[in-house]
Amino acid sequence: RGLLEWLRKGAAGEGARIMRDAITEVEAQQRSPATRSLWWASLAFYDALIHGGLQPDPAVKRLCTQLDAQFRRLLAGTPAVPDRLLRELLYQIASAPVHTEQQRAVRACWQLDAQLPDAGSEVGEAPIAPLLGTLSARLGAAREHWEAFCSGTAVALPRFEDAVTAMTAPAEALGRPGVRTLCTALLDFARWLRRDPLQFAETAGMEVATALLSIEGALERRPPPAGFGARAEAIATRLLALQRG
Repeated sequence: RGLLEWLRKGAAGEGARIMRDAITEVEAQQRSPATRSLWWASLAFYDALIHGGLQPDPAVKRLCTQLDAQFRRLLAGTPAVPDRLLRELLYQIASAPVHTEQQRAVRACWQLDAQLPDAGSEVGEAPIAPLLGTLSARLGAAREHWEAFCSGTAVALPRFEDAVTAMTAPAEALGRPGVRTLCTALLDFARWLRRDPLQFAETAGMEVATALLSIEGALERRPPPAGFGARAEAIATRLLALQRG
């Protein structure tokens, strides 16, 4: 009954509150931590619905239907919780504004704030795995050429610039501001250094290496580590300072 009312009236009706009340009773009766965690987290999801923090878009409606089906399976004696259902639930909770202590508790328990992308991140239509693979390969080439240049191979500098140039398109498509910031900063630095390679110093070698390692770390984690965007901006600022002397 609660699901049908919510589908018809959204936050203006009592549907979400009816569903939450039913789940509150179910959650209190669970003995298995794995089973209880789903229903405990779902209370925060229903809080978001009650306060209008989530719009009734297809993804939210689908999740409501899945939770209702899982509730019925539980009553029928099948308490197993699909991992994918919990992940989708936590994603929606992380996306919603916080209005209740339950929402705060769930976000803290799963550290959801640290899992959110940096401000300005974009969700593109391109599959992420091929982009990550392409970026990783081109990053490896850039690192190899930079290490060769630092070791005295002058011809490696234009090759480094070419490798970084090849990183910019997939970095843009990936939609992660920190990665994009570092790629842009590295390309600007490479172009500056090519105009006068004698400007190279040990400090420059370390800063570029730090930028490359930071990109590598961001590509290895989905999403990037918390605070990555701020660190990327700091590295870009230092690279610019080297160019300005």
